[in-house]
Amino acid sequence: MKRITLLFLILLCGTALQEVMGQKGVEDKRNAYNNRRFYARNTRLRNHVILLQLAQLPMNLRGSYEHRFNKMFMAGIHASVRFAGKEAGSIKSEIYGKYFTNNKAPQGLYIYGETGIALPRNHTITKNIDVKSITSDANLSGPLPANIVQRESFFSYCGGGGFGFQNVFGQGRRTMIDFALGYRWYHIPSRLKNPVRDEARKLEYTEIKPNFSPLSTLSPFTFRFGLGYMF
Repeated sequence: MKRITLLFLILLCGTALQEVMGQKGVEDKRNAYNNRRFYARNTRLRNHVILLQLAQLPMNLRGSYEHRFNKMFMAGIHASVRFAGKEAGSIKSEIYGKYFTNNKAPQGLYIYGETGIALPRNHTITKNIDVKSITSDANLSGPLPANIVQRESFFSYCGGGGFGFQNVFGQGRRTMIDFALGYRWYHIPSRLKNPVRDEARKLEYTEIKPNFSPLSTLSPFTFRFGLGYMF
């Protein structure tokens, strides 16, 4: 009787294990099918794409062109002109490269690096008073401004990097959507770092502080939300 009971338990466990493995196989097939649909591996992918950067539209007209070299790399160029705000007329352009971590370019997660130029117009530069310039000859009568604000137009070059995600979908898998976050460094010309002297008060203003606010042309933090078309 004990042998019969043991044999029955073995058969029961074997049947349960077979059911679990079968269900796991079904789930694996479903996941693989969903991934193929999400990443469009059943459709020929084009190598060129143009994008409109929607996140910059309130103040900038910004477009991009990208070329896919293989499943790992893409490269492209950005160009923008600012049409609103105090810095209207500013121009920027960058070239960049993308490396896709899942070898599914132009789809999936990627990291990127970029370099380019900027021509900001009427950019705000703030300089604080240099306390070392306050001597016995300084004229301290009346209100004393702690800083002065200048608006400058100049040439700058930049570099940066970040990470993002993009995918293609729609009819013929031609529509692309792209999200990215990054950090960008801008060069400030030496002439803008020179102290400004107030001859009437015999004071100097130094410690340059460029405007790095999120809405500034030289904001170091970058966000992209692009909508594009592949061809």
